[in-house]
Order: sequence, then structure tokens, then C-alpha cells
Amino acid sequence: DTDLVLFDESLVLLAKKETYRGREYFEKQAVVAESGISRYEALDSVANRFPADQDIRRLFARALDDSFSSIREFALANLLALADSMPLTAAEEEKIVAMAKKDPDNAVRAGAIDLLNKTGPDKYADLFMEFIGDSSYYVAGAALNAYLENRDNPERDAVAEGLMDTDNIQVVVPLAEYFIQLGDTARADWFHEKISRLNGESLYYFLGYYGDYFARFEALDHEPALRKLFQLAENHPAGYVRLAAFQALMGFIDEEGVPEKARELNAAEKDETVKKYQQFFLGTDGDMN
Repeated sequence: DTDLVLFDESLVLLAKKETYRGREYFEKQAVVAESGISRYEALDSVANRFPADQDIRRLFARALDDSFSSIREFALANLLALADSMPLTAAEEEKIVAMAKKDPDNAVRAGAIDLLNKTGPDKYADLFMEFIGDSSYYVAGAALNAYLENRDNPERDAVAEGLMDTDNIQVVVPLAEYFIQLGDTARADWFHEKISRLNGESLYYFLGYYGDYFARFEALDHEPALRKLFQLAENHPAGYVRLAAFQALMGFIDEEGVPEKARELNAAEKDETVKKYQQFFLGTDGDMN
């Protein structure tokens, strides 16, 4: 007998398909489909369409052994989301440790570290410290984030100091979060240095932390940060960077001159998409009310 027939499981046909497929269909597809894309689609559908229960959780646990790395990464993320209500078994935890150490995909290793951090931040502190020195920035960044998050780890300051010259965003973001959470107002020069050295998507991701750091602490000199944000919001060639800088400025919107300058930036913006988002941040009509 045929339990399940998958049509175009590799998703290569161009015709639009409108069909109703229930939970049982997706659960079977996640197991029997030969195409990794089809298995991923099934797991994604299960995760987003149906409330999680033990059967769905077992499906994600099974997916940890999938040959498709994106599926392993997706399974780890979903087990992380369910960890409070459905904790890992001892056997699963052992498997996650092995994945963190040896999975061939570094993004999967990073996902495994995130899950171990949720499961046992104290238990795996030494392992995280070891992974901070990994050659993969994905792995090192996940381990650094896990180690710095735990206030009981005694070497947090020393670890952070040792990595301050690194410009890889996977490491820079955990450091920025750590300095902000500590309320460490002695790191202004580090934030200024990073905003000048990063570019592209890394600059985009860092801008929110840069703005948050200076806007959060009144004791800091805001003028250099505001000048940098205004400069990027006005002149950077990438629209997504200009928009991120503009959004970061909203943290200073109560400061003298910022609302007026923000309106000027919006009036001068040539990219209509960026302009509309700027107006959203300012207020739907583009005015400060």
C-alpha cells in the first residue's frame, strides 16, 4: 500500500499549486521525502501551523540525524524553543554535545551550542570557553555569547578583553551586548572604533547596538555618536545602512536638534522605500508629534 505520494517534492515546477495538506501529511513528508528541501518544508509547516506536542517534538529530535544541514539547524532551533516545556532527554543532550563538537556544518555547531546554553549554562561553561577559540566565527561567537551571558562565569571580563580587536560580527555582537548589559560606560572608544571599521551587513547589524549604547547612558558624550549616525544616515551608499542609522537616531529623538535633522534626512532621501520607513519611525505623516 502507498502511504504518501509526494508530487514535485524538489519544488522545481513553476505551476501554482493550491492544496490542503494536514498535519499527518507533513509529518510523513518530513520522514519519507527524498528531497532535503521537501523535508525542510514539511518541518517548517509542522512548526508554524500546529501547536507543539510530544509527537512534533520527537519529529524535531529525529531530524537531528538528517543529512541536510539546514534541517539539523532548524531542528535545533525548534528544540531550543520547546526546551522550557519539553526539556532534552539525557540521550538527546549527549547527541547535542557531539553535534557541537563534530558536526561538519559550523552553523549547526553554533545552534547546538545555543541549545546547550539553554539546557545547562553552568554545566557546559568549560566547553563554551574551549569553543571561544574555535577557528569558525559562527562557533566562537555562539560560545562567546553563551559564556558572557552567565554571570557565574569568573573569566568574563578577561575573555571580553582578549577579543576586543576582533572585527568579525559574530564576535562583535556578543561583546556589544555584554558591555551594554554591564552598563560599562568605559567602552565608548571601542564602539566608535567598530562603527568605523565595519561595513556592509556587519555595519548594518552593529548600528542598533551602537545607537543603544550611547542613547542608554546619559553620562556618555553623545555628540560624536550623533555625528556618525547622521553621516551614515545621509551619505552611506547602501539604503539598508542609511535606514539602520536613521532608526538608531530615534533613540536620541528627545535631544536638541535631532527631530529637525531627522526630518531633513527624510526630506532629502531619494530611495522611496527607505523614505517610507523613515516616515514610519517619525510618525505616519512624516511629522514629529
